[in-house]
This record gives sequence, structure tokens and C-alpha cells, in this order.
Amino acid sequence: MNKKELIEQIKNNFSQVTYPGDEDLTYLPLGFDESFYEAIKGKKWYELKKDLLIYHHDCIGLLTPNGFHYYLPAFLIEDLKEEGGTKISEMLIIELSMYATNDGSPVKGLSGQQWLNDRMKLFSKEQIEVIINFFNFYRIPNELAETIEDIDNIISYFKNRKWENI
Repeated sequence: MNKKELIEQIKNNFSQVTYPGDEDLTYLPLGFDESFYEAIKGKKWYELKKDLLIYHHDCIGLLTPNGFHYYLPAFLIEDLKEEGGTKISEMLIIELSMYATNDGSPVKGLSGQQWLNDRMKLFSKEQIEVIINFFNFYRIPNELAETIEDIDNIISYFKNRKWENI
């Protein structure tokens, strides 16, 4: 699948996700990154600008499950638009691999797997396939072995739908 097809697949499979409401976007208080909340509040995912998404790539973890479900396509698409990806895909690969393989140790106040499971429960089968396709897009032969292992961990988590066994 090429980049353009993947972007279209993301748009098509996330177009029906509804805005969760201003009170269900991020965990408050945000403290140092309240500007992220203010920047996304009331905005549709496809209205978010490149600079905002790249600057706040590390705020994806601050999104509530519904906020994550709603805004993830904006981050994925923006990352794909850049040749070789951005900090967004780097952060998603590292963080989601860590959460997918977590042994129950606390991450953000709950187990890393629970953090990820709470979010994945909201995604349709088709949306999960889109996410798998996104990570497969970055699974290139000349990539670092560690990155390929992280991507494989994420894909395994999604293909096995581990959150359904809880």
C-alpha cells in the first residue's frame, strides 16, 4: 500500500468518529501543556495543522480514550505527509510498543497495557486494520532492528486483539 492509499484509508475509516466533547479530550489538569488542550478544543481532527501536531507529538498520551480515538487519524496522516515520517511515528512506535508489551507496571498511573487497552476498545475492526497498515508502512528492511522489533510488537498486539481478553 502506498502513502496516498493509506491516507485515504485513514480518512475513510475515521470519518464517522464523532467529536467526544470538550470535557473528554485530555486529562486535566494538564499543567505544562494546557496549550495542547486549548489548541484542539472544539476542533475537528482534520482541522488540526501540521505545526500543532508535530509540536505536540508527545501529548498523544495525554488524550483520554475518546480523545485518542478521535484525534489519532490527524497525527497519523500528518506523519505520512512527511517524507520519512516525523517525531509522531517515532513516538508512537516507541510508546505503543512499550504499552503493548507492558507487564502491568504503572504508566501514567495505570498499567501500560491497561492504558492502551482502554483506547483500543473504541476502535472498529477496520480502524485497527488501518493502524496495522500504518505501522507496516514503517516496517522497512533497512530500519534499525530495535525499531522493527517494536513495530512487530505493536502489530502482534493489534492482530491478537489483546484488549478483548481482559
